[in-house]
Amino acid sequence: MKIDSHLIYLRNILWKIMKLDYINIDISSGLFRKQLSKDLANLVCLVKKRSEASIILDLSCGKGIITSILEKQNILTVGCDVILPASDQLAINKTEWQTLFWNTLVSLSKNKLNRYFYYQTTRIGILAESFDGICAYAVYEHIPPEFRTDWLQEVHRLLRPGGALLIAHCPRPESPTEQLARWLGIPAHEYLISTDSLVAHVESVGFAVEDVWLNDHIPSFLPWGPRWLRKAYLDAQDGPLDLVERFVGWVTRSRWAHHTNLIALKR
Repeated sequence: MKIDSHLIYLRNILWKIMKLDYINIDISSGLFRKQLSKDLANLVCLVKKRSEASIILDLSCGKGIITSILEKQNILTVGCDVILPASDQLAINKTEWQTLFWNTLVSLSKNKLNRYFYYQTTRIGILAESFDGICAYAVYEHIPPEFRTDWLQEVHRLLRPGGALLIAHCPRPESPTEQLARWLGIPAHEYLISTDSLVAHVESVGFAVEDVWLNDHIPSFLPWGPRWLRKAYLDAQDGPLDLVERFVGWVTRSRWAHHTNLIALKR
């Protein structure tokens, strides 16, 4: 099963089983799915160079979708997340929704290579050097600045020497989307991190940054408007809007891209 097909499959599970409106689910965006597939491919490529029997940690995994994707690539993957009372993103007020969805993903898995657990502190109760790769997708920017170094040091502890860290979807202060959201008074990220600051911080705790790339030049979702318009915008992302995304990135040389992504190896 191709990654994009699997993501649509997972979106439909969230829609039908969890009773969520798929227009509000991140993987309903074709632009998001395409970029997510590329980002994970970069991580998987590095990890499989080490060993075909690799293990990846999906750190702060949220719904567990990335864990499920990696499991589809025949990679043993462990997803973990902090215990929270509810999901702000999905407007779910039931504390058990995450466990229910994780259990659903495990039950639907053919290879049974995905596992999930909760943790409560900045230190994760797993032995040092347990993982060949760690994925932190849309995570770094949610960590208060005073805890980021502790978090990175914990990531470094958990990785085996030469292991790969993916930090992706980290919002930049140059992003017009973030500035517009603030001006309009709609939800925006509390913390914005420059690309240079992110690279310098990762390198300061013992990583060697291998690659950095910027993406997301047009919004993945419309922040307002009637349902039919927001759905039409999502539908267009597999056609004309994909061309617009690439064109804007080429014209601006990604100067105002929304997100920074990087791959780093543990020294």
